[in-house]
Amino acid sequence: MSRSEKRARGPFGLGPGLRLGVGFGASLAFACALSVERPPEARDSDPRAETPQAPEDGFAALRITTARIRGLEFLEPVAIHEVARDDVLELVRFELEEAQPASYAEASRDAYAALGVLPVDIDLIDTWLRLHHEQLIGMYSPSRRAMFVVAQPAQPDGYAAEVTVTHEMIHALQHQHFEQTVALLRGLRRNDDVLTGISAAMEGDAFLSMFAGSSGPVFKRSLETAKRLRRGMLVELSDPTGNLALVPRLLRVSLVFPYAHGVVIAARAYGGESCSSWLPVELWAPAWCRGNRGLDRMLESPPLSSGRVLFPDQRVSVEFLDLPLDALSAQLRGRGCTQVFDNVVGSMTLGVLLEDFRAPDAEIEALLPAWRGDRFAYLTCPESREFAWLSRWDTAESAQRFARVYASIAPALAADRLSAPPRVHTAGRSALVLTQGLSAARDRILAGTETRAYESFRDWVEDDCFPESPCPAAADVIVRAAVPGLSPGDASPE
Repeated sequence: MSRSEKRARGPFGLGPGLRLGVGFGASLAFACALSVERPPEARDSDPRAETPQAPEDGFAALRITTARIRGLEFLEPVAIHEVARDDVLELVRFELEEAQPASYAEASRDAYAALGVLPVDIDLIDTWLRLHHEQLIGMYSPSRRAMFVVAQPAQPDGYAAEVTVTHEMIHALQHQHFEQTVALLRGLRRNDDVLTGISAAMEGDAFLSMFAGSSGPVFKRSLETAKRLRRGMLVELSDPTGNLALVPRLLRVSLVFPYAHGVVIAARAYGGESCSSWLPVELWAPAWCRGNRGLDRMLESPPLSSGRVLFPDQRVSVEFLDLPLDALSAQLRGRGCTQVFDNVVGSMTLGVLLEDFRAPDAEIEALLPAWRGDRFAYLTCPESREFAWLSRWDTAESAQRFARVYASIAPALAADRLSAPPRVHTAGRSALVLTQGLSAARDRILAGTETRAYESFRDWVEDDCFPESPCPAAADVIVRAAVPGLSPGDASPE
């Protein structure tokens, strides 16, 4: 692979999908906008994925099939509305405004622009509206507990519509059975990297399972299949078309990440690889940790960061930081500054930043798995933009390595964004990036930052989602009886 090809793909290879990415801090809804192609006739055909006798209502048939394939019951009916392509903008705008106010989108844009991964003048809401208008096929809305399917999609052969509806029905099942996880996806505001992990789990589950009950050829839910799907999706990121080609690379990556990497972690969960053992998984993995139960376990405790998605074999804690925001504000007191936004960069966005500013491939590939946690805070002043970014690394050597790489890109990063290049300081495993106006607060930030490490998503939630605490709560928990006729039946793994 040439250097240009590698840079186009990035060191972690991505593919297509839709998540309301950086700038909003939550999913728009569960949206499906990938280009769905028929699986090859001769590959991965699975005769056990037989479609039951179809009732007169085609959607009812898909509900039954989806419940059986995914091994979950529908606890309440899910309305399905067909909408015209021209109505998509109004639908998406409602979801955007329901998820986040415009002021939050602007603050997020400004913060990520100062960090170096977005243009300073992009209108995020309009950008997302254009992308969804062009690509949206189907969407499940948690706020309305209903599905929307675009009539006459780009591939009107019936297959695309069938698997899209199945995909969205799986999201409806996720909402009904994993209410807390969905509540966190919708409610977290200061942990975008956690949202990336949750999104990858949910989109991966839906993407892996949506072909299993199709009326045409199917894909088995296997790791081999998932990796092949991921490889096939790389083209859409390295050679985007339409409006996707016009948006900043961070938005493209945050759009495609949950599908491409999510399908692989879902396949690992389905195969039982999330259970630790020195034996081959096919020789020992118990029923409670593989098949649909393995997917359920993944949704109950999704990856805690984008790094956990990219490097699923890592058995290391994720470190969450709480910066002393009062110290930052005190440093700028009297200048009319306001603390606008704080969040987590994470491995995914770190990769975009380093690639956008032409850091050497070898450095990027070494740094991404070495990341352990971070937090940045952005403050806006009448005459400047200021930010502090404290990151944690696996070793002091990795922190110093990041400092050297960051120092090499800082001059280009500051152009048109900041009054001067930020400087980076190291202290043990920590690296602290500061703009000029905050440089005197270095010691107070290093001394005053609280750090907590978590081994799992469940551990983090039990600690009340530090430092965003309290955890967002589910708006309403499903306690209704299962809808008659929609029992999943035998949920044994394939």
